[in-house]
This record gives sequence, structure tokens and C-alpha cells, in this order.
Amino acid sequence: MAVKVQSSAVEAADDCHQTPQQWLGRLDPEWVQVWNAHGGRHRQAEEVPIEEVRRKPLSYSFTYPTWSGPSVFKEDDIEIPVTQPAGHIKIRVYTPEGEGPFPVHLNFHGGGWVLGGLQSEAAWCRSVCNNTGIVVVDVDYRLAPEFVFPTAIYDSWDSLQWVISHAADLNVDGSSVSIGGLSAGGHMSAVLSHMARDAGMDLRLALLVVPSTDFRWLIAEEPVRSDVARSYPSTALYKDAPWGGLKREQWFLNYWIPADIRKAACKDWVASPVLATSLDRLPPTHIITAEFDICRDEAHRYGELLAKSGNREPADLDVTNQHNDRLNPSNAFFDRQGYILPGELPDPSAGFWLDQAMIDMDVQAFNHINTSPNDASVHHLGLPSPSALGSETTSVLCGLTGDMDPYLMQRYKFGPDNNFVFKRLAVRSMTQHIHPVQMLVSNIVDMGDEISQNSHSFRQQLEKLVSPDVGVRLISLFFQFVYPHIPILPPAHSVEPERSNPSLLAALYLVTLPFAGFDDYLSVQIAYDLPDAEKLWDLASDAVHQELHKADFSTLQTLILLLVASPHKPLMPDYATKWSLVGTMVTVSQTLGLHFDPTHWNILSTEIELRKRLSWAVRMVEVWHAAVLGRSCLIHDDDWLVPEPCPGDFSHEESQTPFPAHFIHMYKLTIILYTTLTKLFSLKAVQVLARDYEGTLRKAQTLVEELNRWYSAAIDIQCDSQDEDINLSGPLLLGGHVVKVLLFRAILRPFNVLRSNVDTSSSTHECRELEARRLSRAGAKACVASFVAFTSSLESSWIHGFWPFWCTLGWSTLCNLTLLLHVTSESPEEAQECRILLDRTRRAVRLQSKSLEILRFSLLRIDAIFWKGLDNVLTTRLQESSGVTDMQAGNVYS
Repeated sequence: MAVKVQSSAVEAADDCHQTPQQWLGRLDPEWVQVWNAHGGRHRQAEEVPIEEVRRKPLSYSFTYPTWSGPSVFKEDDIEIPVTQPAGHIKIRVYTPEGEGPFPVHLNFHGGGWVLGGLQSEAAWCRSVCNNTGIVVVDVDYRLAPEFVFPTAIYDSWDSLQWVISHAADLNVDGSSVSIGGLSAGGHMSAVLSHMARDAGMDLRLALLVVPSTDFRWLIAEEPVRSDVARSYPSTALYKDAPWGGLKREQWFLNYWIPADIRKAACKDWVASPVLATSLDRLPPTHIITAEFDICRDEAHRYGELLAKSGNREPADLDVTNQHNDRLNPSNAFFDRQGYILPGELPDPSAGFWLDQAMIDMDVQAFNHINTSPNDASVHHLGLPSPSALGSETTSVLCGLTGDMDPYLMQRYKFGPDNNFVFKRLAVRSMTQHIHPVQMLVSNIVDMGDEISQNSHSFRQQLEKLVSPDVGVRLISLFFQFVYPHIPILPPAHSVEPERSNPSLLAALYLVTLPFAGFDDYLSVQIAYDLPDAEKLWDLASDAVHQELHKADFSTLQTLILLLVASPHKPLMPDYATKWSLVGTMVTVSQTLGLHFDPTHWNILSTEIELRKRLSWAVRMVEVWHAAVLGRSCLIHDDDWLVPEPCPGDFSHEESQTPFPAHFIHMYKLTIILYTTLTKLFSLKAVQVLARDYEGTLRKAQTLVEELNRWYSAAIDIQCDSQDEDINLSGPLLLGGHVVKVLLFRAILRPFNVLRSNVDTSSSTHECRELEARRLSRAGAKACVASFVAFTSSLESSWIHGFWPFWCTLGWSTLCNLTLLLHVTSESPEEAQECRILLDRTRRAVRLQSKSLEILRFSLLRIDAIFWKGLDNVLTTRLQESSGVTDMQAGNVYS
């Protein structure tokens, strides 16, 4: 398809807005050619006032007006009344040949509520009318800036009511009505779905094409605006898209939702349908999104909410791209009764442009899809879903540079179950996204007997350590104490001692053993015969390593639980083994495709939920282990597409408990920690910043401010959980202190290499260094004092809760920073001050170690230095100074 525009009509841009090179491989070449020759050479509409665009609409980069389309049997323009404010608008009624009464579809055009009209989507309206045999009513609602939010919505609502009330005059069936629109029209169709439901109207379909569903990332005040934007990655990915990025969205909304009404609009679901209090009983909804659309992910979010509310026809979020030559059968629109059925637009001349967000909806997109000739289902070979892999199959992600190219495989003729089956291998299509994702599901029957024997052997060993009756109770305790921190398993009834993976059971028992005393039966049954934690660790570790060639979700769950388990030898945590397991965990998660966002994959919703939770757990475990073990992060943002958890990711039952808020907040802290590690502690960062205190402070300041905001919210969450017998806040608050300690370690680092004696009468630069050093050390001392206060005031509800492995080493950072401040003091007075702080730290850790066993390791670390003799272990700054004798230094530091 091509659109011809006379070159004389083009207002040339100062710089051509050509297609970015990095996107060329994922765009239809013909579309790129048209854009570069047409839209890319226009001056952008958002670069001039709205009056100028309206005066010369063909001169600016916008796809309206389009090709007029084919002729139809009958076409009428009708003026109808509207109410808010009172006035009149025009509608255009396209009627097909036939007797009627016809089903009717109302179209609300796109254009950002400020552009467009009855010519904008005339081609679409005429084509649908001719090829489906329904009446199409195009609505010319009033535009901003003359009519601001929400006038266009009420105009559209009035037109819907008018059409139904005048059904007989229009020869349409008032009980077979659908609505839809593009971009702005898609947004209004979403809103009208709610209004129609509340008014008792039974719409047959709501068609939302690249809709806007959440304006908060554009019009809200900070920090809400940034928080919402972060939940929609497309807002950052495509903010500079030449065909409609952030500037264009802002240009539209500056006219439609001006500053004086934005505060109210931010909270209004009519502006942002994702905020609607209920999405129940809405009409069947079909959502189409575009790969390179800045609003893509907010549309996805609305679709998720629809699905969770039990929408009668769950939103089919089809991420349209120029490589697709069709939509799925469920994507078709209407039959003569107004139901959603495959329709056809067989006339190849009926192509049309759909929107400014680069959806090229060629008529072939509507062609009916015949059943794939590859009609063999994966189930015929006994190959289950990757979520239910047994010992006979394995599932592996196909990578972009592997021996099988995902962009080639997306052209496989997948069957109805999204599989293409070979003899002992099935290629499963998870999504046809901007990055197509496939899994290879294969039989491994050659090893079946050996696998079965190993599993049986491990189960026998496990039952000797933990009998099934004890195991059932430990599983119950796991969901009570550990699950809120690491929600990586389905509900409790899905984990059974007789059936579940032995390696997973062993790891689960291992992390739950410390809580056996909270069960009335176990507190006596195993009081004198507690299962051996070391043997459980060895069994789980041995079993999981034999599963790596056929890793599935239970393999990953086992690795995660082994990593979060407290060391069975509290004074000897195994650094090397733990970090090796982290590497294994990360590689298994990548094999299973857990670095992708599965939200719109062709899998069950329960598997989508489990994949997300496993992904979040992997990220948290990896980052915290990297921090406390002093290693580099193995997962990087460039290769991580999983969105952060939000309240909508948890069930209604879970939302009635403190657990979702704690988990979400812990994940936010993990991201702050990850940024700290990459910006301040990567090898290259240290090379640059180790002697640059100003650069260090600039980088640290943003993180400190973000951490302070996080901490304020954490305190509120902790207060909300005060009534809980077992409070989840212990690791959460400890984590905040650990991150702050690491920030001050980075901040103090450059000052450790500054001259110890600086003449304050010397240069201004040196005086500024001294002042920065003084303030930095004061902040570090305050950080230590706060950490000590937290340690001293540990509550019993925290102490008896679950503390992941990283907490064992986390407290050592407190002792370490206190000792660093002490030995880098530059005066006897400061050294004495820091010594008092160090003694307070040791005292707090020593006292609390009697109740919280994981503190024993931190206490041993600091006690070992004093056992050896502080002056025999460390060289102090005062000892380096020629102005202080060794004897004087010894008096201060002894």
C-alpha cells in the first residue's frame, strides 16, 4: 500500500525525521520507504501552534486526511444535538446495500482530541461498511482547544444514545451496537464502555486501537508522573519516535487537558480508564497496540485489568507490527448480527492508514485465517506446557543469536495450540512481539529410566529425614513465614510431599525448619529429633544439579530457596558455593525465558503470574547476593524486560494482607541497590571515582534522595504491620540501612586518598574538599547511629520472622563502616568519638545476637579484630601522621 502526497504540500522540516536505524530491521520496508519520503520530511505538527496545523493540514507530519476509500451504497451527514455544553455536532452514516435493519458500529476518530474529522478514517468506515454489511456511524465530536476535556467524551456519549434512540430511522438494530476508535477514539471507546454498562446498554464490542488509557504519566505532578511512567516502559523506549513521541503527546494534552484542570483530571477515571473502580460486566473488548507506540504499555495494562475482571471476551492484546501479515481469527470484527466473527476485506484496493502511531493496517490484516496445515498438536506427543514440564520433557528458550533464528521461526505455521511439532521436538510460540519468543520443548526419553530412578532415590532419602506427615506441616509453615518474602510457589495445596519434586521439598523444608516451634504438633514431634539441616542442604543441592539438563520451574524454585536459606553453620557461611548457585540460578532463569515480560504471552494466566514472581525473586536474590558477597551483578537492565511488581499483580485475598506492599517495596529497594552497585561500585566506576569526590557526591546524591523517599514509605508500611504477630518489616528495614551504608562507603572512598594535613589557608578547592569530607563523615556517623538504633530496638515480631541469607552478611557492613570511621579519624578527639560509636555498635550486635542467631557472624567478624589487637591489624590515619606519636595513637585506639 502506498499514499501519494504532492511534494508541494509539504512544509519541509529543518531536519528530516527519518526512521531510526536500530528499528529498521523490525519495520515493514515498504512502510519505512513511505514514511521517509512522506512523514519524515514533514515539519512535525507539535512544532507549531494548533492554528497553523489547521490552516495547512497537509503541510505537517500527520497521517490525516487519508485516502477516501471505496464508495458505499448510501452516505448521509446528519446534525445531532449534544448536551455538555449544549450544541450540535455532525455524524456521517454509511449504509450498505440490503434490507436491514443492520448492526451498527460507531467510530470515534483519532487525532489527539485536537485534530481530525469525518475525512480522517473515511476509508476505514467505508471499507468496513462494504465488506461486513453493517452500518458505520462516524462521529465528528468537538475538538480542543475550543472544547477541552471532557467535552469530546460527552459528545460521543450523546451520539451513541442518539443512534440507539433513532435506530428505526437509521434502519439499524438498536440491540446490535458496537463502538470503537483509534488513539483518542480508542480512549473514548473505553470510557463509553463503562458509561454504557452503567446505563444498562448491552454493547456487542468495544474496539480500542492504540488507545490512551492512563494520562498520569503525562499530566500528574512529580513524583507520581515518574512513578507511573516507569510502569510503562514504552514511554521511555519511544519518547523520541519521529512519528509521534513524547513531545506530540504533550502537545495534544496541552490543548485538551490544560494546566488549570489537570489536578482534577489526574484523579478522574474518565481521563484515565485504568483508574476505574470496576471493570466488571464491560462489553467484549478488543485491543490492538502498535510495537513502536509510546502509549503501547498503558493499553496493555488496561487489557490486563479487563482480563482480571472477567471480561466476557478478554482483551486480545495483539502487538501489531509490520512483519505480521494477518490478525488471529479472534481479531476479526462483525457479522450481520453484530457478533465478533471473522470478517473479510477481500478487495486489495481497500487499504488504508489507521493512525499516526505507525500502524499500517493493510486490508490483508482482516483476511480469514485457515487452520494451519501443521495440525498435529503438541499434546499428541505428550509435550506439556513449559509450566507443567515433567521428567520426560525439557523446555529451552530460543535466543536471538542461537542456531535457530526467532525471526525465521515466527514464520512457522503454528497450530491452534501455538505449537509446531517435529518428531521429538515442538517449537512453541510464546508471543509474536517486537521480539518473537519461542520455546523448544523436547522429549528426553533416552534418560527417562535414569531420571525416574534418581528421583525415587532422592525421595526415599528425603522421607528418611522428613516424614510426609511432618512435611505437610512444614509446607504450611513455609506459606506462613517464608512465602511473603519469596512468593515463588503456587498455593499450598499444589505442594505435596508424595508428589512434588524432591529437591524442591528438601529446600523448602530447609528454610522452614527454624519455624517448627510455631506448630503445636512439630514443637513436640521433632523437638528431640530435628531433621539435619546440612543433610537437607546436601540432598537438595545434589538433586538439583542432576536436574540442570532438564531445568523447569521447580529447579529454579529449589535454587532460589537454597540461596535464601540461612547458613546451617552460622559462623561459616559458604561464600563460594552461594555465588556459584547464584550463577546457576541466573542461567536457569534465562533458559526458561524469565528475563522477558510474559504478560501477553500465549499461556495460562496462572503461568504468567508464576513467571513474573519467579523473575522478581531471581532479580532480588541476585542483586542482594552480589552486594553482600562483593561481586558484580550478573543481570543488567539492558537484558531485563520484566516490569516491577505493582498492587494489581496480587490477588484480592493477598491484597488484604501486608505481604504485597512489603514485597513491592523490597523490590523497589533492590532496584536502588542495583543502581548503587552499577554506578558507584563497578570496576570502571571505581577507577573514575576513587579520587573524584565531587563526581562521587553528584552520583550518590540522587541515590540518597531516592533512598530517603523510599524509607519514608517503608516506615508507613512498617506501621501498618504493627499488629502482626510475625512482622515482615525486619529484612525490609535492614536492607534500607545496608544500602545507605554502601552509599557512604562510596562517598568516603575519595577522601581516604586526600592529604591528611591540609592548610586551611590554602586554595579554595582544598578548603572545599575539607568541608565536603567533614560533612560526608558526619553523614556516615549519623548513618551508623541510625543502624545501631535499629539493631538495638529489634522487636520480637521481627526476630522470629524469616531473614534471608544476605541478612547474615548485611549486619557486617555496619561494623565495617564504624571501624572505617574510627581508623580514618584525623584527630584524637574524632577518634575518641568514633571509638564510642564503635563500642556502641559492638554492644548492640552482641546483645541482640543472643536472640537473633544470624548476628553471631557479624559479631565474630568485629571481635576477631579486637582479639588480634586493633593496632596489630589496621594502620590508622593518626599513626600515618607525623604529628602523632605511636604512643599517643595507642592511647586513642586501645
